[in-house]
Amino acid sequence: LYCVGDDWQSIYRFSGSDMALFNQFPEYFGATEINKIETTYRFGEPLVALSSQFIQRNKAQIQKNIRPFNAETKTELEFHPYERRDYCNTIGQLIASIPSDKSVFLLGRYSFDDYYLSFMYQSFKEGNRFYYVIGGRKIEFLTVHKSKGLEADYVILLQCNKDTYGFPSLVSDDPVLSYVLTKSDQFPFGEERRLFYVAITRAKMKTLVLYDKRFPSVFVDEFLHPEKISDESYEKHPNANKRWTRKADQFLLKLHSEGKSIKYIAAKMGRSQTSIVMRLNKLNQ
Repeated sequence: LYCVGDDWQSIYRFSGSDMALFNQFPEYFGATEINKIETTYRFGEPLVALSSQFIQRNKAQIQKNIRPFNAETKTELEFHPYERRDYCNTIGQLIASIPSDKSVFLLGRYSFDDYYLSFMYQSFKEGNRFYYVIGGRKIEFLTVHKSKGLEADYVILLQCNKDTYGFPSLVSDDPVLSYVLTKSDQFPFGEERRLFYVAITRAKMKTLVLYDKRFPSVFVDEFLHPEKISDESYEKHPNANKRWTRKADQFLLKLHSEGKSIKYIAAKMGRSQTSIVMRLNKLNQ
């Protein structure tokens, strides 16, 4: 029996894929000879090192030493903040800076990540492929899941923000999966990390990651501000970016007056402990 796969790109847990069947293969099938494919023919440094370091923070992944086929190949990884009001213009400026003879993908975590683009740019379909016309150029938009196995010269990864439908997504797996899948991957956002790895490694020349400067994804912070990362950074706070309403403030003050702990209140309200403390300080001023 010969099994081929890449556990770093196991991104279909939502449909029942279980990474344990691959990275714990010997436990199911007995003594196994493992041959690692560690040469990439698509992209080069510094993306090779940066992406490998990112995915291998999860020790459940099989450890590999990836290297480019051609040492002269260069693939950059850049991060671009944007203001919400300038989001579409920022994308237009980035595309304008890319040579016209180079292919470009716009990638979204979700199929609706192109929502704001639809108000500013013309779009059309060709078969099952979806395109925008930006700066007179035909640019394909697709989800990260659909991009697996594909490549472009340049990749622009959209809306890598800390939000319920951000990247990583805070939407939990369907509970029924816990009955059919193993507990092989307990690393925070393990599946989302593999998905992000797939996204940033679609480019041959450069990956550009876009994020709202007000609330960047924890994955963005890992690259740009690793000193800010703590265990709490990976906790899921579904209401993290929602506005504080009068009703929420009243509920917060009620819980606090009852003597509930900050940790309890944070869990109850779906926000971080830091957010709770800051809001209480503001309300008590």
